[in-house]
Amino acid sequence: MEELRALIKTQPRPLAPRIVHDLIQQALTSRHIFSFGELLDLDEIANGPQDDPWIQTLKMFAYGTWAEYVAQKEAHSLPELSDKQATKLRQLSIISLITDDPSVQQEGILKYQDIEKAVGLGEESQLEDLAIDCIYRGLFQGRINSQLHLVEECRLGNVERDVSPAQAVEIEGALTELLNRSQSVLDELEESIKQVEHDAHERNTAVQKYNQLLKTKPKPAGAPGGPGGPGSKTAKA
Repeated sequence: MEELRALIKTQPRPLAPRIVHDLIQQALTSRHIFSFGELLDLDEIANGPQDDPWIQTLKMFAYGTWAEYVAQKEAHSLPELSDKQATKLRQLSIISLITDDPSVQQEGILKYQDIEKAVGLGEESQLEDLAIDCIYRGLFQGRINSQLHLVEECRLGNVERDVSPAQAVEIEGALTELLNRSQSVLDELEESIKQVEHDAHERNTAVQKYNQLLKTKPKPAGAPGGPGGPGSKTAKA
């Protein structure tokens, strides 16, 4: 992230299209940049031509996958990736595979065949080299099991993908729903508190009336304080 910020700060504003493309290519090639949100937020990119091949490729690296890049490469005239860029997009695609597959998160098992589909590499040695590099660099955690053709104890590492606009809408909707449910629970709780306070007030009022009634009720004859009883004026000495 710091490397990306440094790249952006060194450029004069406004950024010319050539500079924008150069920044994107440097970010996609860097072995240390895996989050592209700040680059996507640049005015020249956020408000730039969204059909620009390099801007579309940047979005692939931010929240797309290798399979999506291959599928859209010809239709959208996406640029050819360098070996370093291709490796990086494949690594990001593995992170998405781990993130999006509940079975991987629950069981911690990442099968070679699933990696092959995600990154488009058919040779097992290439898959293992790619997975080992990811583990070594902390992109995800795991242990290579060549005999079973899988990665065991697979867990996400220190890199997460950027949030896509569609995911942002889903998150916003989920948060709104959660907020509405929380507000509903809060309203019910406030009503319950008001009811408890009302009931307590009613009980206190009833107790006060009862005590007042006891004070004003005439006492039976012969009872302490009653007519003819001890302490009364009519009691005989």
